[in-house]
Amino acid sequence: MIKIETVTKADLLKVLDLMETSGIRYWLDGGWGVDVLLGKQTREHRDVDIKYEFEADYFGSAVFEGRTIPCISAKGQKIFHTGYEFREVDKHDIRIIDYLLSAQSSDRDETGGAVCRAKK
Repeated sequence: MIKIETVTKADLLKVLDLMETSGIRYWLDGGWGVDVLLGKQTREHRDVDIKYEFEADYFGSAVFEGRTIPCISAKGQKIFHTGYEFREVDKHDIRIIDYLLSAQSSDRDETGGAVCRAKK
């Protein structure tokens, strides 16, 4: 996998296109946000900072170690695990996400842990 050291204007526009075609409401933040406010790129950037809103069912909570923890739902995790080349850890996560999505009628995963549910 190629490691990108800087985020070009073309990279930024690709990210924004992805957000828009996905129907995600977003706000550009950070260095790129400042440059966009100015109307031109003034320096190199190493990332894109975005604040966003997603569908309500992308968020939920699960009980872990007796504690209710807010988390991204399996549906949200599936969406967020797109747009890049998977490493082995990502493939591992996708297998679990797919399992959770197929087991949505159950309140428990194969380890007995609560499945992160979207808020109702």
